[in-house]
Amino acid sequence: MAQLRGEAPATPTPSGSTAGAVPAHPSPAPVAESTSPAPTSEPATAPAPADATPAAAPATPTPTEIAEDHPALVALRKQEQHVRRQLAAERDKFAADMERDRAAHQARVAKAESFESRVSQLKADPAALIDLLTDAGFGEADFEPLGKLLYGHSPEGQKQPGYKAVAHQSLAQRQLADKVAALEKQLGEATAAQQRAAQEAQVRADLDRWYAVVTKAVGDDAPLARAAMAKNPDRVRERMTALAERLWTQSGPSDDLRDAPTPTQVIRAYESERAAELEELGIDPKTAFKPAAPPRPAVTLAPSAPAAVTTPPAPPTPSPATQGTPPGKAPPMTREEFLAELARRKAGGEL
Repeated sequence: MAQLRGEAPATPTPSGSTAGAVPAHPSPAPVAESTSPAPTSEPATAPAPADATPAAAPATPTPTEIAEDHPALVALRKQEQHVRRQLAAERDKFAADMERDRAAHQARVAKAESFESRVSQLKADPAALIDLLTDAGFGEADFEPLGKLLYGHSPEGQKQPGYKAVAHQSLAQRQLADKVAALEKQLGEATAAQQRAAQEAQVRADLDRWYAVVTKAVGDDAPLARAAMAKNPDRVRERMTALAERLWTQSGPSDDLRDAPTPTQVIRAYESERAAELEELGIDPKTAFKPAAPPRPAVTLAPSAPAAVTTPPAPPTPSPATQGTPPGKAPPMTREEFLAELARRKAGGEL
């Protein structure tokens, strides 16, 4: 078998065993001729044990759960609701626009169909042309030049030279007259609006001058008006203007017999109304806006200087008139002595 495989025969070893794999002295062995290619050896794989279990797949990380009241989730939900509302509003607007366009288109189609129907009936009812011309904007004054124009296109009218041109000229003059009338109407409206604006400006100027006089007439006898003007002058102006209009209406039965109220009357009426309102709130209007008395300055007493230590005055020398005064009783002082003693005490700071 070794020869068939092309291996060298085994040689005995000193121990009596044979080495079948490697000869002691290898020699080149003849190569057996073969038509089939030599088998190629594949790397041997170890068979899997019977009790082996497949390795477990790596665990897939689960997303972190977010609470329903998380600020980010709440903000996202609000944004989604806002987008949904916007889409709903746009969808409703688009539907309304489509409905409006569809209605306008249907109206135009109906008008065109009606016009075609009426035109088709003109052959049987020529008087329907008057309705068509009226719908087109022509008036009764336009029918005469239109009739001349139609006659000018007739065979008899064409026999008259220049008749058709005169009819066209007459219709153009009529249209020009309509344009002039429209312009005059617009000019009249603009003139009336300008006059109204000028009158309103004059009324505002007169009202400003009147209120300036009222403002100057507010004095110390109108404390409520003076305080209100300092706080909210626009409101006071509106109220005084309404008071003046009411006093003017009450002054007579008609415009010819009414007298314009004086600023003093308006101010008194304002003071009376505001005082009544304050009394309803339990506030005395006589003392509510009375200016507070200025604080009296504090009187600081200067510390008195310590009395100077003086030597007691020497006993007065008895005058000849008092030499006979009994002991223990001071003799009476004369006027000169009393004045001298008083001056000395003032000079010494005792008085």
